[in-house]
Amino acid sequence: MINPNELWVGDTLQVISTGIVGKYDSHKGSIVIIDCKGNKISADKSDIRMYTQPKQEVKIAFEDEVVLKSKIKFNDTLDLHLNILAPHMEHQEQSRILDFQIEKARQFVEDAIENNRSKILIIHGKGSGVLKSETLEMLKDFYKVRYTFDKNDGGATEIWLDI
Repeated sequence: MINPNELWVGDTLQVISTGIVGKYDSHKGSIVIIDCKGNKISADKSDIRMYTQPKQEVKIAFEDEVVLKSKIKFNDTLDLHLNILAPHMEHQEQSRILDFQIEKARQFVEDAIENNRSKILIIHGKGSGVLKSETLEMLKDFYKVRYTFDKNDGGATEIWLDI
């Protein structure tokens, strides 16, 4: 059961009994108010759950690859700064943001390996170092990561892959 005091405005919720999906607006006691495209509905906290959309595979193109429809080229760099990667998430919980950034970094490395890239760069920023340390920890999951080097005074990590 969801504790309404732990919800953030804008969290995506689903009413279990009806399947309706909307954004958390507020609550009074055990009644949760959900905004469904401008219509406010109320549901008991025992009848709601967090809603996560089914995962969609996102492929990252690389420098040599051209997306034919839009003629856009991508390079071997991933910037994990939230204002670049996903500005719509700036008001989310820090743990959600970090999970999202690490998952995007994981996808980026997987795509680099799949596309036989030998060198990539992940920009994580200097900050408190949490994102950097989580990124380095995630890289340990890939046996093809040969070396990692600090770049930009520690604000980025260059990764050499064994291709």
